[in-house]
Amino acid sequence: MAVATYEVWADWFQFHEEGKELINVSITKALAATGNYIIGDVLSENESTGTAWTFSDAVKQNGCSGEITKAQAICETTSLAPRLTLYLFTTVPTSQLNDNAPNTALLHADLASYIGKIDFPPMEDLGGDSETIATPSTYGNLPLAFTCASGANDLYGILVTRDAITGESAGDDITINLTIEQTYLGEDLTGDVKSIHFNRGKSDELGKAEVGQLSLTLNNDSGNYSPSYSSGDYYGYLKPKRVVGIRAYDDDYNYQLFYGFIEEIIPHPHKTEQDAIITASDGIDYLSRHDMATALYKDVKTGIIHDYILTDANWLRLARLDDGQDTVPYWYGHGVKSRTAQEEIDDNEQGFSYVDGFGYFNFEDRHHRSIAEHQTSQATFDNTMSNIFYSLNPKNVYNIIRATVTPWELQSSTTLWTLEEIPSIPIGESKTWWADASINGESVFVDAWTTLVASTDYTANSQSDGGGSDMTSDIAVTLNKLAKTLKITLTNNGTSITYITLLQARGTYYDDKTKVTLKAEDTTSQDNYQKRTFKLDGKYMADTDKAQDYVNYAIGKYKNPRAEISMSIMNQDDTILAQILGLEISDRITVVNDNLGLNSDYFVDYMGHDISMGGKLHTVTYRLADCINEDFWALGYSALASSTESGQTKLGY
Repeated sequence: MAVATYEVWADWFQFHEEGKELINVSITKALAATGNYIIGDVLSENESTGTAWTFSDAVKQNGCSGEITKAQAICETTSLAPRLTLYLFTTVPTSQLNDNAPNTALLHADLASYIGKIDFPPMEDLGGDSETIATPSTYGNLPLAFTCASGANDLYGILVTRDAITGESAGDDITINLTIEQTYLGEDLTGDVKSIHFNRGKSDELGKAEVGQLSLTLNNDSGNYSPSYSSGDYYGYLKPKRVVGIRAYDDDYNYQLFYGFIEEIIPHPHKTEQDAIITASDGIDYLSRHDMATALYKDVKTGIIHDYILTDANWLRLARLDDGQDTVPYWYGHGVKSRTAQEEIDDNEQGFSYVDGFGYFNFEDRHHRSIAEHQTSQATFDNTMSNIFYSLNPKNVYNIIRATVTPWELQSSTTLWTLEEIPSIPIGESKTWWADASINGESVFVDAWTTLVASTDYTANSQSDGGGSDMTSDIAVTLNKLAKTLKITLTNNGTSITYITLLQARGTYYDDKTKVTLKAEDTTSQDNYQKRTFKLDGKYMADTDKAQDYVNYAIGKYKNPRAEISMSIMNQDDTILAQILGLEISDRITVVNDNLGLNSDYFVDYMGHDISMGGKLHTVTYRLADCINEDFWALGYSALASSTESGQTKLGY
């Protein structure tokens, strides 16, 4: 059996967010060129024996991770304005390193160690030098996350000019400074680990990504994992919702397997052995518990909506978001959990979202699996490598597809909320109300709230019956305008207690008009498999043409049964181990089984890993999706269909 090195850590002391440190690494090179640089030339110290830009000690320990949050390039020559690009790797790249030579990065051979590139804006004249800075607020691809190779803590770069450079001199210095934010991972639990199980993905083709789960069995002879054991190393710190993670590494690569938050700590005292079970969930659980309240957004792509949802939820990890193929005319999040809002958008887009082994949130639009990077199989598993499970059933057959279109009409301004009491506000104090918009008792969403007007929308008096002094001018108003509610805060800046004798909120709102249902059906499928209906709630669909495209696409995709295939693989050699460590949700693999007549490509929809015996035994179970249901003709992306049934594709929308 092939064996990797596994590492399990838990952030008992909550340093993960609080203990962030910044490291600055810098390198200076004297450029070799005596002539000018043209667009796409490499900038280095020698025209024949150039070397990579080496950023030493980019993280504190070998194999650790970080994020580049700022990059600065300074040239000692004044009045230069080229745009530069820095390609970064975790090992020395094999592409062109010589000065004044055409850049060849990125080579496919360097893909495994490639981190990404930083695009600098044009240099600016500082008087004596020229400088350019890339930050997250610019277009430079920052922050840029990375994990160093397991036996190293350096980064390697290739600097390329995106513009011609004509004003430099041979020997001119260029300095590159990188600011890197890195976090303390946590306490190393690896020596106590007896077994590991984790899973993520969706277990059904039309399902949603389930909450990723982790279960650790630990040797607890020391009592360190017993929360009530006062002599334990972590006493007082063994609490739920601490961050926990798993990674593995070999000679070539560092694999992030799981990142999540502890749910339970369960000591198991026994006469012969002391164990503890720690369970954890990934970020989908966090998103499933956050209540949303956002503003109204108009004409936004589904990927942008996912970004709004994550921002509202204060998502702290990175996100990898496709733009989305659909533009939603009106969207807001209110009165629902973040994960529910995400799943509604996924349904409308026919996309998929999940949290990966890094703990990063991923949104894949409906064309995602048809783009170039998913057209090449990442691994092939045959009869000798895996146990396969095959089931042909009609569970995901649908031969009647309905989609509802909901048109909305903007209504003129009116009163959407009125306070039905007369509260008092003491001197110098504030009170807050959440005004939920409604018309005749029916909730509506608001296009624009009217800023409150004194004496029209609110009045204040020294007496609760409206008598006494008019104190309206003593009231300060603070508003937070959301799609279905208006947060109103009133502050009494007067010299005596005041009574709010009127408070209302006005605005323009949307009213849904008559809904329209579009339908597609296949009678042959109905005859063969009985009538089976799938309905899409068109909450975010206002275009009947697009709705018809959707039902036509869906009927072609779901009218016939497709085999449900899953398989289990063991770490029988180094190649297979590297594959099962490296594969992620949506990766494409090839499955060959002579007895079942299988020789096709599939996408990974679900994975469940079991690791035991100190890493000597690593088994993974995959649930697979047939590529025929994803490889439609997304023009400009997919390869055309083959002549075989398994390779045929459909025109997407």
